[in-house]
Amino acid sequence: MPHVFLNPDGTQRSLALVVVQYSTGITYGHQCNGVLTDCRSVEGFLIPVGGPELSATLSSWFVTRWRGNGQNIDWTINLLESLAKLVSTIPCWQTVDDGEDQHEFLQLDKDRIDECVEAWVPVLTCYGPGVLLFENSD
Repeated sequence: MPHVFLNPDGTQRSLALVVVQYSTGITYGHQCNGVLTDCRSVEGFLIPVGGPELSATLSSWFVTRWRGNGQNIDWTINLLESLAKLVSTIPCWQTVDDGEDQHEFLQLDKDRIDECVEAWVPVLTCYGPGVLLFENSD
């Protein structure tokens, strides 16, 4: 199965991306979880959802709360709502073959919140479940 590691040497301007989980035969690898530097992979198809500014905003949300340390995150109701609100501002266009494209927004997948760390956020997209990826702060 082909494996694409996103930004392997850290020299690319970071974008905010969603990998929609789908059987494609292609996996995308990404560094996440702040200074703990996890490398995770997900199979699917890739959708760019924002530029470096959005990536920095998302990274900052985690850094200001945990300073790059992703261990033992206590997902309080307030933190979940804050992250859900931020994620819900991110558009993800749904392209349809025989109609007009639809402007949808991502949703935080609270059922998979145990997977959530800096730079790896489980989301629901107009195409199904996915993972929101952005620049890791380490």
